[in-house]
Amino acid sequence: MEKITIRAFRAIDEPELCRQYAIEHARVLTDIGVSTVVKYDDAWMRDADTIVFAAMHAELGMVAGIRLQRARPDVPMPMEIALDTKEPRLRPVLAPLEAAGNAELGALWNAERFAGRGVPFLLITAAVATAGQADLSHMACFVAQYIAPYCSSVGFVPVRSVGDQGEFNYPIPGIKSYVMVIPDVKTVTHATSELRHRILSLRMRPRQVQVEVPKKESLEVSYDLLIDPISQLYLDLEAAIRHFAA
Repeated sequence: MEKITIRAFRAIDEPELCRQYAIEHARVLTDIGVSTVVKYDDAWMRDADTIVFAAMHAELGMVAGIRLQRARPDVPMPMEIALDTKEPRLRPVLAPLEAAGNAELGALWNAERFAGRGVPFLLITAAVATAGQADLSHMACFVAQYIAPYCSSVGFVPVRSVGDQGEFNYPIPGIKSYVMVIPDVKTVTHATSELRHRILSLRMRPRQVQVEVPKKESLEVSYDLLIDPISQLYLDLEAAIRHFAA
């Protein structure tokens, strides 16, 4: 059985891993023929509010990744930049979510050398599970059609007030992508029952080992989703509150 580790870290804490992430992501964009359309920006590497999720393999290195970039009034999210000339209604929809904590989940990639095993789905689930540590109430994404079902299963819903019921032809004609949000990322009530249980388990125990079967092949996954020591204090406090409330 193949083994991977899914690790979460703040971008500013791991510059070398961020560099690897950027190289691998660029390679994937080139392979699928959209590297000249999708604008590259490395500002996220120096952003204390950006959390990176990387899937690491002992022999193959970093094989997949995704990142979570917190929304701020002075810094547009990647999807806002991508759709700047296409959809003026997007900013008014996203802006009200910032005060309670909103972030964009994006820049998903999976290296060809470890494709077909469902790792992107595991990364998305892991990222949603970190909402408590990141103090988020909402989460947004702009994803290709083949990724949208994964996102729906963990609680994302289409933003039907933008595009064509949330749909855009992006990044090139023939590829459909969707703007989606989780309106209640702390409770994930829109997630399937199975995935909601999985998310809450990872949220309560961000370090655990599980045998996952996201596709046909089983994977032994070591989750290391503790972002920093203060996150553990938050989780311990949250667990204590649940215990005394029970």
